[in-house]
Amino acid sequence: MVTETYYWTPQSDLSIDEYLKKCKPSVVTNADTAVSIDLWMLVDISGSTSAFPRKKTRVVPAAMHSRLLKRRALSDMTKRYLAVEANDEIPVRAKKGVKSKKAVRDEIHVEAAEAIKGIAQETKYVHGKWVLFANENVDSAWGKIARSIAFGPLKDVGVTAAKVAPKNLYEPDRGHVICIYFKDVYDKDLARRILVVLLKDHGLNPTGVKSDLYTLLDLDSQHPSKIRTTVWRPNEVIDGGAAAVKALQDEYSPSKEAARNKKAAAAAAAGDLDKDTAADGTDDSNGEIKPESEAKVGEKRQNADENEKVVKRPKTAATKYKENDMFAASDSEDE
Repeated sequence: MVTETYYWTPQSDLSIDEYLKKCKPSVVTNADTAVSIDLWMLVDISGSTSAFPRKKTRVVPAAMHSRLLKRRALSDMTKRYLAVEANDEIPVRAKKGVKSKKAVRDEIHVEAAEAIKGIAQETKYVHGKWVLFANENVDSAWGKIARSIAFGPLKDVGVTAAKVAPKNLYEPDRGHVICIYFKDVYDKDLARRILVVLLKDHGLNPTGVKSDLYTLLDLDSQHPSKIRTTVWRPNEVIDGGAAAVKALQDEYSPSKEAARNKKAAAAAAAGDLDKDTAADGTDDSNGEIKPESEAKVGEKRQNADENEKVVKRPKTAATKYKENDMFAASDSEDE
């Protein structure tokens, strides 16, 4: 469920920093709404209602459902997996010419993952998220991600939305899940670029990439098929594996991040000011008033003529000087 109080967009009344101060995932609980315990706190700059799934649902789109039924990828794989587990003739450890149970299970899992990938690509249901777990540092981690999406490096690499689970009163030990959404989980290069930003610019190491199709199919660690719940893990998208992942995270500098946020926030604020001043007729660069259109000036003069009570102020020296400038403001503007 989406509650607007906990949902930030660039059109929100609050700035991103004000939103983060007001809505902390360590303080907000899933009891703060009487409608649903599936409350998420959201940041979304996409401007689209389909940026990511906003409601927990178990409804698989019709086109996808028909393919799932036709190919029976998940159900067949689950049956085969359970059959392997029950087959005592398959050894726990490999023997000459005989694969171990683990090897057979892995083959089934790879085959199933490829089948589900095919379904996702056929139906264009390829979006998903990097998943991050945070506990005592959730406010800090969420703040880094939210600001980065609003005006930082995550925005630059194409991330447009993220969500965080608030404090869970019903399962206190569950912790906080943060999802950083992107458009195609099977685009390894895109997944890598986002991961580099999380590691190097924010010091955050997610656990893996999960497809939204996996979520729809309830593919989690409790699924009887025991299929892996992630499309990618960090050491699979970074050249050099785990050592390279650690090296990138070691490059993270809190002071650099703070300086970057300060600069970006100032630029964003200046952009808002530019929009405001442009709307009320002032110049962006130095605050000087721009000339109004001839029609608007004529209208003001006509109104002044009709109202004898209008008292014109004496022209200042600055105004007289401006009158020699073709870009000078009209007398009505000086008033």
